Amino acid sequence: TYTGGILIEDTDSSTKSGITHVNGGLYLSSNATNDHLEINSSGNALFSGSVTIPDYVIHDGNTATKFGFPSANLINFITNGTERLVLAGSYTVFNESGADVDFRVESVNSDRALFVQGSDGQVNITNSLMVGSTTAPDSKLTVNITTAGDGIELQSNETSIAKLSRTTVGSTVVASLDGVSGRPIHVGGVVNEDVILANAGGSVGI
Repeated sequence: TYTGGILIEDTDSSTKSGITHVNGGLYLSSNATNDHLEINSSGNALFSGSVTIPDYVIHDGNTATKFGFPSANLINFITNGTERLVLAGSYTVFNESGADVDFRVESVNSDRALFVQGSDGQVNITNSLMVGSTTAPDSKLTVNITTAGDGIELQSNETSIAKLSRTTVGSTVVASLDGVSGRPIHVGGVVNEDVILANAGGSVGI
């Protein structure tokens, strides 16, 4: 033994390990000098180096919630038995199992900056109506715009070519489709290439 614990050493005393008990805590050390594992009186553990985990870290009392490494270069996160997030070497997948679970991204001004509804795959952008609402949007992609001028911008090689935005005509809020930088607006059809063509000067051809 040595002060406050147990010393384990090779027959030639070249390698030593120690176990000590101090202030209700347990310490494991190598060469009796450096503490590699500390378990304090509150049950908290501190490792001085890396921890190698061959499989999963499982929540105590809730084995259906865990994260781990099922194979090489792969990390997955599971809650309530459903795989929610997979991180692999070349891809990231949310809701790999296709369960009825929602995906939500918050921002400073919106708790639904991006929302994917698990039940039907609808995608909503800044649509706060989805929060606790029983009225779901009708379209697969819904963009909720509350500020005039905000909207969806179409680019080609990072150059703006058109914008669909919110505007007001009188007291009525309407959608406005505008060409950017003098570009015309073209609406094509199945039979005719140009159903509607509006140029930068405001002329409209049908």
